[in-house]
Parts: sequence; structure tokens; C-alpha cells
Amino acid sequence: MTAGICPFNFPAMIPLWMFPVSTVCGNTMLLKPSEKDPGAAMLLAKLAQQAGMGMCMVYGLCHVAIGILHARHLTPPLSHTLTCPLPSGLPDGVLQIVHGAHNTVNFLCDAPSIRAISFVGGDMAGKYIHARGTGNGKRVQANLGAKNHATVLPGETHLHGYGR
Repeated sequence: MTAGICPFNFPAMIPLWMFPVSTVCGNTMLLKPSEKDPGAAMLLAKLAQQAGMGMCMVYGLCHVAIGILHARHLTPPLSHTLTCPLPSGLPDGVLQIVHGAHNTVNFLCDAPSIRAISFVGGDMAGKYIHARGTGNGKRVQANLGAKNHATVLPGETHLHGYGR
């Protein structure tokens, strides 16, 4: 099981970064939208249940879905696949929406059945979620503050001044 914690400012886009990939990879997901704007996440969950993850093609994730299924020998080669080969409608319980604020975040960080958390939002909340989640043995992906981030590997000495 995975969890996604989303901010208020992109209430539809950011959940679409999270739940299609999580569910296509075989996970269930608890998605916590911002308590300031939960409506878009509720609508997305309803659409996912009605239309199925076939809608992932619209959001550019069908290639990921087909690639994963093909690697597991569940689909024909990519050149023969024209549509997203997933069943219509997410089964009940695969994508669940949880509402709340701080206590809900604590639950997601502490629940033993949740193995990974994806977070997009502010620095203070992200550092808290990262510390609490990793402290409970979870993988935590946190995009903090929507800054232009980069990964600088050891030996990259020509990048003077970056990360300071």
C-alpha cells in the first residue's frame, strides 16, 4: 500500500502524478488531498472507478502501464498495443481518499501497512513527513516547495555554487 499527500494549489494534476503509477505497479493507494480543496481528488477517484485506469492514456502514463504489463508477459509487444490494456474500472479499495489535516498525515506516516509515501508541498510539512515516515521504515518521496531541484553526484566539481 502507498500513500499520496497532495497540496491545494494543483488539486487535480498532482494526484495524477501519484495514483496512476502506484496502481499500475500493483499497489493500492490512500490519497490525501489538501483539506482546503478536496473536490478534485474525489472526482478523480470516481472517474478512475467508473472509467478504469484506461484513462491513464490521456495523461501520458499508458506507456508506463503497457511497459510494466509487457515486462510481466501480460500483454502483446508494444507495437501491437493500441490502447491501455487494463480492465475497466478500478476495483473497490484500490484507490481510497482520506480527508483530514495533521492527524491524518500522522496516520499515513505511522500505519504499518503503508510502505511508501509520495508528498508534494511545502518545506516544513515535507521535512516532517520525511522524518516521521522514514522513522517508521517507509520510503518517502518528497518534492518540497516546488523549487528547481537537481541531483548532484559526488565528483561533480564543475557545479560551483549550486546547493548553497
